[in-house]
Amino acid sequence: MRKCILGIVCSLVMVGFVLGPTQTIDAQVLRQIGHDKTVYLTFDDGPSKRYTPQILDILSAKHVPATFFVLGFRVREFPAIARRLVVEGHEIGNHGYQHDFLPEKTAAWVAQDVKRTDGTIHQVTGSYPKYYRPPGGLITDNEAKSIVSLGHPVILWTVDSEDWKANSADKIIRHVMDQIQPGAVILMHDGVSNSRYTVEALPKIIDALRAQGYHFARLPQSL
Repeated sequence: MRKCILGIVCSLVMVGFVLGPTQTIDAQVLRQIGHDKTVYLTFDDGPSKRYTPQILDILSAKHVPATFFVLGFRVREFPAIARRLVVEGHEIGNHGYQHDFLPEKTAAWVAQDVKRTDGTIHQVTGSYPKYYRPPGGLITDNEAKSIVSLGHPVILWTVDSEDWKANSADKIIRHVMDQIQPGAVILMHDGVSNSRYTVEALPKIIDALRAQGYHFARLPQSL
């Protein structure tokens, strides 16, 4: 589900980064951090047994780094794949333990879920996640402030590939290429059934963006 149900969420999705209720970082700041035409591939809802290894193979062959926002229960279910993410130099982000939507939960529940997922990721991979992405992109100011207090900048996206509802690779490619701009944070998925189209689209997107002079990076380690 990627549908904005709160006014604040709709505005945050367009911005991309959320550090607190009144502080945001947009693509202009990302351009200042790295290369003028740097973009950031991000993948949600994994790791999955079927699609994450295929995506990792593509990224390895293309020498492209990415950030994976993982679910705690899937890290527990597929530990070898989660460790592979780290070994191959990708960033791991916290996407919650079971993809529960935050606005339906209490503040105490949200904090516990973030900490539980952090602990699982660290136990399995030896690394702590830096960033947090709320399931569905749904988050309020107070929830963002609470998560930031736990040490996690909150990041959404600026380009939605819409692979989560795609019925062809061509549609994913078109959604990305129509929205791309320097500093873009691209939302894709490695853990849904439609990720089979993501696997097909990904190498074509990488090649097309490189042909336009774009470079790829993990999300910045310092902001």
